[in-house]
Amino acid sequence: MIDALRMVRYSLRDFWDEFVPLVMMNLVWSVTAALPFLVLLGLGGLDPLLRLGLSLLLMLPAFVVTGGLCFAANQVARGKTTNLGMFGEGLRRYWAKSLVVGSINVVALFLLATNLQFYAFVLEGGWTNLALSLWLVAGIYWGLVQIFWFPMILELENEKVLLALRNAIVMVIISPGFSISLGLLLLVLTVLCVLLTVPAVLVMASLLLLVANHATRSRLALAQKRPYRPGLDGD
Repeated sequence: MIDALRMVRYSLRDFWDEFVPLVMMNLVWSVTAALPFLVLLGLGGLDPLLRLGLSLLLMLPAFVVTGGLCFAANQVARGKTTNLGMFGEGLRRYWAKSLVVGSINVVALFLLATNLQFYAFVLEGGWTNLALSLWLVAGIYWGLVQIFWFPMILELENEKVLLALRNAIVMVIISPGFSISLGLLLLVLTVLCVLLTVPAVLVMASLLLLVANHATRSRLALAQKRPYRPGLDGD
């Protein structure tokens, strides 16, 4: 928990140092991320399948913007000064990888939701509670993997998506206490931002991605048996 809190402290410091550009990027992300839900909930007159299709289509730019914002957060975690040009560079360099990561997550979320619904409401039996629990654990584990996945892509020389996924999966396994503590802290930050509304628009995505990048870089430093010095390692 101490290490996880340290990642949050580093991220809050970095966010304050780069406040204006990160808020501007966060505003772009908030608008892009809101579009699929606005279509899904706001166009009640359309056919439900058409609304769902439009929402899924509008998720694609949200994935790309998230990847660009993660790149900017990664550069801040490396001690660099960020700007909208860096955000644009992230969009250009990582749009394809962002779409791959986002698409895999959509498929994973669909499988998770389908199985939870099946074992909770459709299938009855004495062992269904066990199956439901296993799928819940799998969902939580997959959520923890997301903390490290895209930042790991940015740390690899070859930037391979599946290799980064494998490393992220292993990272959660070898540091379960840190990963769970960090996941809980990120959940608390997310809930606070959503409840306060305005911070969700101005702060949430940038701050969470800063935490994820610091966390990934700190675990890589630990694996290499060297101290983590935010802003100084691995340029």
